[in-house]
Amino acid sequence: MDHRPAATRLQPTGLETTGVFASDASMTMPVTLALLALFLAAFGFASWRAGRPTQFGKVRMIPWTPLIIVFAVAALMMLVHVVNLLGIETGRPGGY
Repeated sequence: MDHRPAATRLQPTGLETTGVFASDASMTMPVTLALLALFLAAFGFASWRAGRPTQFGKVRMIPWTPLIIVFAVAALMMLVHVVNLLGIETGRPGGY
C-alpha cells in the first residue's frame, strides 16, 4: 500500500516527459510523409516480389501477399493522418 499523500501519488512518474511518451514527440508532417513514402516503397517492392513467377521446387520463404496488405493498410493510415494534419476531420462527429 502506498502511504504517500494523495497529491504526490497522482504526480507524473517521469515517463510522460521522456522518450516515446514525451508530449512534444508527436507525428509531425515530415515524419508522417516519410513513413508514408516508406510504406509505399515497401508496398511496391512486395508487389513486385509477389508478381514474379515461382520457380518449380522452390518455396517462398517470405509471404509477400499478406505483406502487401499490411503495407497498404499502413500507407492508408498515414494518408488519413496527413489529411488530419491538414485540418480536415476524418472521424465521426462527436468521437466514438
